[in-house]
This record gives sequence, structure tokens and C-alpha cells, in this order.
Amino acid sequence: MFASLKGLSAIVTGGSSGLGLATTKKLIAEGCNVLVCDLQKSPLLSELGSNCVYCETDVGSESDAIKAVDLAEKNFSKLHILVNCAGSAVACKTFNIKRRKPHPLDLFENIIKVGMWVHKFSSRCVAVV
Repeated sequence: MFASLKGLSAIVTGGSSGLGLATTKKLIAEGCNVLVCDLQKSPLLSELGSNCVYCETDVGSESDAIKAVDLAEKNFSKLHILVNCAGSAVACKTFNIKRRKPHPLDLFENIIKVGMWVHKFSSRCVAVV
């Protein structure tokens, strides 16, 4: 375990909002360099200074995970920490009573894709660094 986070480098998936943004802010406050991987860039990230770098990333894509790790290495030279906070949710029921048929599966497929593959792709890519 590290006694201090100062000077270490991290990737935070889903780092533009919610738990991911809170994690990003805390890591930066502790002196970390952070690469934020998310589909949308939060305007709040620009307030965090030069040790916060954004990378537009679909965490369900292995090629995007590779791109993110490459960018982290380019900016920070070494990676120490990976935090997977990316998530996805759909606010609808499985069955639409008014239309008398189920909602399309693609809504739920994305939840599964993000929830499962983010851990596999990001961990696999970071493990080789």
C-alpha cells in the first residue's frame, strides 16, 4: 500500500460524474495525476487543474480501453491505480403495459456491457503496463 498518493497516476472510469467524479476530486486533492475515462466530459474537470486529463472513452470497448491506457502512459509515464466507477442505468420497466410488449433489449444490453466489460477490458489493459 502507498503511504501517500502524491505523484502517483490513476485512471478513473466514469470519472465525469457521481462516484467517479468524487473519486477523481479526492485523488487529485491527494496529489495524484488522473486520467478520466467517460463518454461525456464534465465542465467541472477543467477546474481540477493540469493533473486531470480527460479521454472520451466507451468503457465497453476494448480498443477504447487500450487508447485510454496509452494516453495515461503518454501523459504520466507510469500507472499505479485503476478505479472502475463507470456504470449505466435505464429508468424503465421490462414490460410496457400500454404498448403490450417488452421494452427493446438494447436498453438492457448496454447496462450489462458497461457493468461487466468495463472491469475486464480496463483491468486487462492496465495489467500489462
